[in-house]
Amino acid sequence: RLTQISSNVYIFLAFTIVRVSSLAAASGDERTFYKTGVFGIHRTTDGGKSWHLFMNGMMGTRLNDLVVFNNRLYAHTGHEVYQSTDEGMSWKKVRIDGEDNSGTSFSNDSNLVISDNSLYFLSHINDGVRIRRLSTDGNMLIPIQGVPTFDDKALSTKSRTDSEEATRVDLSEIMSDHFDEYAKTKSFAISHDVFYMEYRRRLFKYRLGDSEWTNTGFVDIGEQNDEDYAKGFSIAVLGDTVYVGKRDGRLFQSLDGGNTWRDVTPNLPLRFSRFKEIVFSGSTVYVATDEGVLVSETGEHWRVITDRTDTRVVITQFALDGTEVYGIGDTGAYRLGTRGRWEQISSEVADEIVALAVTNGRLYSAVEERGIFYISLEEAADNGLTHK
Repeated sequence: RLTQISSNVYIFLAFTIVRVSSLAAASGDERTFYKTGVFGIHRTTDGGKSWHLFMNGMMGTRLNDLVVFNNRLYAHTGHEVYQSTDEGMSWKKVRIDGEDNSGTSFSNDSNLVISDNSLYFLSHINDGVRIRRLSTDGNMLIPIQGVPTFDDKALSTKSRTDSEEATRVDLSEIMSDHFDEYAKTKSFAISHDVFYMEYRRRLFKYRLGDSEWTNTGFVDIGEQNDEDYAKGFSIAVLGDTVYVGKRDGRLFQSLDGGNTWRDVTPNLPLRFSRFKEIVFSGSTVYVATDEGVLVSETGEHWRVITDRTDTRVVITQFALDGTEVYGIGDTGAYRLGTRGRWEQISSEVADEIVALAVTNGRLYSAVEERGIFYISLEEAADNGLTHK
């Protein structure tokens, strides 16, 4: 059963109860009104001249990201970061840089990323990226000082490798106003205080304490449509091992932290057009594509994951819970069983899922403009949807 949380709410006024939908407004008196939308419930006490957040803890339904960290849910709405300590029943804003940040707008490219027992919030700004780390009490995102900004001219010409793709094209030659609008910062990955980020279709890295971002020499110069521009690279990092999927469906591996790259696409037993997501679980890498999921320990030998009927399952989002791997796609929600096959745990799935997370026996999905839904893993097992 797919259950929704953080959706419609009820406002108790002095004289009536009004059910508030995403398009409705309610009146308390001739100057006080309430309205709700994707950013939560707001109130005006001056007849609509100004509006203020009415209920702290109401997250609204717009969601860009959702993760689980230290048994808490953290969600990014595009304007604020929220946390829930009671499985999504109530929410509290996480202070950013020590401020309330009500009404602050962050880029849609902003990410919540977990690495080495830390939660990071990475947001794009005009001259690069702002990196913040969650405080030890879990209530504030604190900026990491000293992160260098970007210099487009320097970044376009400086490369640590002499690979054919990196040297035969100057980045400025493939820039256009249309491209620049879509292809600034799209993808992040972190491992051991080393940050990997796509910027204008090149992959850069930054180690805490460095004086600048380093160009790894990895560049994507192929022709793509608007949809591919908006998606960006698919990146997964474990120590010095880096996997990057390009927009054209080619997969690359680096075993030295991005200094050198190898095209592993010829090793893959499956042909596909697009990457959905790449993640590490332990030392195993899982690659979700539009034709199915690939898995490997080393990048040399790959296997296609199927269900118990040998059918390939297309997964669009992964979620990890220790060694357990979960996935969701158009045909439902799945768990990777002990025999290395997908086991369906629910045939219900919402559209426009932007993130997947699992904690305390629930699989959560953040649905753009609609809120958060969850599946009870215990109920799924009791209903016989999983098969060991």
